[in-house]
Amino acid sequence: MRSLQAGFFLILGQTVVLTFMNSYLLLKSLSLSVRHTSALLKEMAGGQGDLTRRLPVSSLNEVGGMAFWFNAFVENLEVLIKSAKDTSTELYHGIEEVSTGSQSLSQAAQEQAASVEEISAAMEEMNAAFQNTGRLLSEGQESSRRIITLMEQSKNVFSDLTRAIQDTSRDSQRIGDIVATVNDVSFQTNLLALNAAVEAARAGEHGKGFAVVAEEVRALAQRSAEATREIRALIEGTVERIRASDSLMGKTAASLEEMMSRLEDFFRMMEQINATSSEQRQSIGEVTRAITQIDGSIQQNASTAEELAGTLTNLRSEATVLAENVERFKTSGEG
Repeated sequence: MRSLQAGFFLILGQTVVLTFMNSYLLLKSLSLSVRHTSALLKEMAGGQGDLTRRLPVSSLNEVGGMAFWFNAFVENLEVLIKSAKDTSTELYHGIEEVSTGSQSLSQAAQEQAASVEEISAAMEEMNAAFQNTGRLLSEGQESSRRIITLMEQSKNVFSDLTRAIQDTSRDSQRIGDIVATVNDVSFQTNLLALNAAVEAARAGEHGKGFAVVAEEVRALAQRSAEATREIRALIEGTVERIRASDSLMGKTAASLEEMMSRLEDFFRMMEQINATSSEQRQSIGEVTRAITQIDGSIQQNASTAEELAGTLTNLRSEATVLAENVERFKTSGEG
């Protein structure tokens, strides 16, 4: 009986000792795993995490399972961090490229705005020049209209003067005919006076008084003939000058006709030029308005580019912070 009790207590003692030793080893293993896990988590939480490190899996119990799944979590986290690193790098480079493009766009917009302002100023000067040209053309048209009116009046005066000269020429010819008649009468009177003088000479003493009268008549006829010759010469000279004046007036009238025709052609040409200039002024006005709209769009683009540059600056700062944060973790493939 005592030997059975002693054997029972021996077995019980051995069992307690084994249980205690197993519990101690289990607790030690669990404590070691917890310390590894805690150290690794502390390292990660402190920003110096080495994601290449893993917990040792020495058993298939709950501690080993926890280590296995913790390693799987760290591995997934490493993949995520590596992806975040790559993404942050690509994002930073992309922001740099976009920022460079934005700066180029802003500079190009400023250059375009300057060019558009120069073009707008040139178009305004051109529009002012066309307006001045239109004003001068209108004044030229008015002057041409007045000149044509004056030339028409001059043409009418020349026509009246030509008719008066022609009437004077006809009257002079009639006077010449009358003078010729008077000259013929004087010639006949002279002949009659000569005949009377001859008859008075034949009559002797009885014809002396008649001879004196005949001589006086003959002298008067000669003076009349001389006067008619002078008058005829004057009339012929006057008629010749009238004919020359008539010819000159005809040439002058023809010149006036030609000048009026040319002035009318010039007037029509000025009307066409003025109409074309007016259309060009309208076109320039439309182009100027379009340039103003383009300038507004360019200014808006420049403002948008500046806003984009500011936004990209903020994004660059955020990307830098992100890159710095993910670079604090060490992943596989890094030295």
